[in-house]
Amino acid sequence: MLDKAMKIAPDQNAIRTMAQDKPIEWARFVQIFASLAGYSTKTEVKKDISIILQTMTNQQLDDAISKIERGEIIDLEEYVEIKP
Repeated sequence: MLDKAMKIAPDQNAIRTMAQDKPIEWARFVQIFASLAGYSTKTEVKKDISIILQTMTNQQLDDAISKIERGEIIDLEEYVEIKP
């Protein structure tokens, strides 16, 4: 069944027309194919951030917040030891 669906898939012109005429449907189309390709809108958190934050001192928290506000990416391992 998949092979039949792929044979009748829209060509580039049809996709371009969809993007121009029905941008919401085009966005859904892109989102579905991106998902099938392995892309995701979710960011996985590997460690329990709440536990890490509870172990940080007020100074460490203030420092991390300042970095985030400046647009910097923080490495929590700078502040606490993260065990696997």
